[in-house]
Amino acid sequence: MRSMVVFSISMGSKELKDFDETWKALGYASRSDAIRDAVHKFAVQNKWTRIAGESEHFLISVLYEGKKKYHVHEVMHDFTDLIHSSMHTHFNDTCVEQLVLRGDTGRVQEMLGHLASLKEVRVCNCIV
Repeated sequence: MRSMVVFSISMGSKELKDFDETWKALGYASRSDAIRDAVHKFAVQNKWTRIAGESEHFLISVLYEGKKKYHVHEVMHDFTDLIHSSMHTHFNDTCVEQLVLRGDTGRVQEMLGHLASLKEVRVCNCIV
């Protein structure tokens, strides 16, 4: 059996209220179970940032304002060596790009940095 470590965190009351409503609605047995799951998902989702120098497959999701696609596409064109395939769709006035990448993690981090820094980008996630 693995040992459990007790730790504390500081959080705003609104965020805690939202979190408590969410974990209860999702059917978790306790707040601790929900936090353990959230921490696990965070570590898995961001694991790729610790694999510098290796060539991997990645899936990037980018949501951005539809009328501002020029900047996003400009970044994509700067990293065509990484892009294996892409899909574009719309949700109301929001554009969504799903990109399948293959390449060096450092170069992927560079691309994500450029995309995430764009004012019109609302979400920029990467999954290995």
